[in-house]
Amino acid sequence: MSDYMKEMERLLDAHERTLILHERGAVWAEEPMSTRAALLAHAAQAERDAWGWTWQPIETAPKDGSYLLVSNGHGVWVARFKSVYQSGWKPPSPWQSMMLNHAHIPSAKRNGSPTHWMPLPTPPIAALAGEVKP
Repeated sequence: MSDYMKEMERLLDAHERTLILHERGAVWAEEPMSTRAALLAHAAQAERDAWGWTWQPIETAPKDGSYLLVSNGHGVWVARFKSVYQSGWKPPSPWQSMMLNHAHIPSAKRNGSPTHWMPLPTPPIAALAGEVKP
């Protein structure tokens, strides 16, 4: 059994015990919603892992010019790798931002190259049409 399934089994058992204790009126029992939330968080993380939607070190990012989500630990933006521009200029950070403004990142934290990346999620219409490609 995988570590994921062992943890899922542990969380399910805890949730079941919590429901039983709660039904019996044990006032000290953990709230069922908190064990349910733990189950859902575990399942959501497993889904992100399966699709590759977890933050990875920037050194592992594709350098083929594809668009990615990148982060410097303080904000998230869309970027692509471009180490040398057509003019020959080499930017201090090869991660070219596709954002027109970075107002969502506090100004004191906008400096610095990205440290992590993840692929862009599938657009909602493509996901609904079954065109999902991990």
